[in-house]
Amino acid sequence: MTSPRPVALHLLIVYAATTALSAQPQVPTMPGYPAPGAPVDVTLVAPGAAPRRALRYTVARGAKSTVEISQSVTNVMHLAGVSMSMPPTIMVIDLRVTDVATSGDITFGMTFTDARAGAAGPDESVAALMAMGLALLKGLGGTGTITSRGITKSMKMNLDRIEDPAVRASLEQSATIEYLFTPLPEAAVGVGAKWEIRETVEKDGLTMFKRSEYELVRLDAARATITVKTGQTAPPQSASKPGTPAAEQARLEKLTGSGSGTTTVRFAALAAPTTMDSTISLVMGLNVDGKTESLTSDIRSKITMTVK
Repeated sequence: MTSPRPVALHLLIVYAATTALSAQPQVPTMPGYPAPGAPVDVTLVAPGAAPRRALRYTVARGAKSTVEISQSVTNVMHLAGVSMSMPPTIMVIDLRVTDVATSGDITFGMTFTDARAGAAGPDESVAALMAMGLALLKGLGGTGTITSRGITKSMKMNLDRIEDPAVRASLEQSATIEYLFTPLPEAAVGVGAKWEIRETVEKDGLTMFKRSEYELVRLDAARATITVKTGQTAPPQSASKPGTPAAEQARLEKLTGSGSGTTTVRFAALAAPTTMDSTISLVMGLNVDGKTESLTSDIRSKITMTVK
């Protein structure tokens, strides 16, 4: 049997953002979800109690924040009896607002000042792979623009120093930090308001469909405390880049996920302190030595984002 390390690296791609597969020639779609690359769909479900007001980011030009994102993973992956655990990861990002348009759009710069894996755990080879990938993030910078409602309009990293095209594509995806901004509804809302976000995510060569339910549980002049529940799925699809030899083909058979957490949007700051617990289960078919092996993974993770 071939070494499980390439398999470990593929799963680290999906959940720790260290490398990526190429985009698929045929992109799956799902009714009720936007096209890949399109802005998220935001639907107000309930306006909440009076008094109500529009929730908007009001960040000033020149504002700065430092975000630390910690992720701990408590599950293992299984392939032909092999189990591999993943160490925790820590990323630190400096954000600085460079422009605020009359429309309310906020343009910012971002720099990864730190990105590292924590304690190695029982599988040091997996930790070494993660450390190698995360180290590439350190020092990278980029720019982005969000609307005053927290909807991402653009995000681009400066990857001039990265020569390998596959690594460049990987880092572009790694830099899209989930939970950094909270999409807000268009209409005025009050405590008890609920809204739904639907998005199509292309990541690591896979197309996934994500649905998030938000509820406003506390509101004052400076901040909004919001609970969130998420669910995601991905239909069966190839997980191999075009041109991959038949002996190395991989196919996603099933992916489901769910999560819950709390975020506190501070209207005068870009990022929001957030905690999120999530579970992702997947089944993949891998061609190993000419026969198909089934890889299963049940990943339970906790993300904590602190903002200074």
